[in-house]
Amino acid sequence: MDSETRSAVRIFTVLALATAAVVGWWRVREARRPHLQQVRVVYRGVGEAVASDAFRSFPAGTAVEAAAVVTYRRGNGASRHLCSLSPVEIGGRPLPVEPPAAWPASGGQLRATWYTVEPSLLGWQEVGPETADKLAYRDFLAAELGRGLLTRLDFEARNDDFLARKVAGNALAGGTFRLKVRVGAYRRADDLVAVESVSSPGAAEVFTGTVPAVAVRYPFPEGINATLSHRLRLGCFTFRAEAWRGEGEWPLPLPPARLVAEGYVTTPEAFAAAALGGVPERSPWGPPLALVAGSNGWLWNGRELRWGKEVAAGDALRRGGRWAVLLTDDGDGLLSFGDTAIFAWGEPARIAPAALALGDDAATVELLRRAP
Repeated sequence: MDSETRSAVRIFTVLALATAAVVGWWRVREARRPHLQQVRVVYRGVGEAVASDAFRSFPAGTAVEAAAVVTYRRGNGASRHLCSLSPVEIGGRPLPVEPPAAWPASGGQLRATWYTVEPSLLGWQEVGPETADKLAYRDFLAAELGRGLLTRLDFEARNDDFLARKVAGNALAGGTFRLKVRVGAYRRADDLVAVESVSSPGAAEVFTGTVPAVAVRYPFPEGINATLSHRLRLGCFTFRAEAWRGEGEWPLPLPPARLVAEGYVTTPEAFAAAALGGVPERSPWGPPLALVAGSNGWLWNGRELRWGKEVAAGDALRRGGRWAVLLTDDGDGLLSFGDTAIFAWGEPARIAPAALALGDDAATVELLRRAP
């Protein structure tokens, strides 16, 4: 072997060793670099000791925080969990967590992007299998919630239809709220693209029950079941009879009756029944009374009905497929067109005068009183 060949071999050997050293260093570094595995959302209200993914409701005005629970792993090590709140329970079981500061520096910077999970459409009539997609939810960017792993809920809707149509009912301080979070690891603070990211369940999984939710209780008057708040801000739909009965194919994980019962959507009748803690299949009302419109309100057998005696909060007025639940008297002590009612019809529930709730032609209506 001549000197030139020996020199070439030496150079090749040095390069091979250097390459092997770099590759080995890179592999060791990658093995030690943390990798994101999963992220989930937990909530904690003022006065609560534990942050959890369990469903519960809070009085209107309660400050509620949402936190991302980030699960990561280094190499073949055990999974570790980060959360800005502690202690944490997931699925009813304690989960040991560390503060986000425990995230290894080699993993870069963690940033969150928050979304609300809301109904995509606010209402549709006569839903069948071919229009079941109208019941879907969507993820709506909630930039106002910031980029941190901890945020405070503002309970604002992001659905474009809400923003475009500022009807009074869309601003009710109550309802069920769901959040999704995506957490990314960024090498540098000014990077726009994450090295890797994970997302919690969102709109695509909402009907499986894996998106944690909390509810805010609207201050309804006495006589109204508090769980009616859970049905505020839901899309209001009607279904074709055969779809409601479960006949034929249905493309969603849950049939219509289950979607309504589990609080993903509502119907006008189901919303009204919920005011008394009931469901349409087990009517909470007694037999209907036929009423006729008079000069200022509806009459039964020609006479006016008195609040607190013949009508009360929670009683319902029905005209065809439209329902309105009475909330408060307008001050004259009688069942009047101006009495306050809540109803859902083609959009989320809103509060309005009873005559408006029942539509243009309310000359004859039915009164359904709470069953004894």
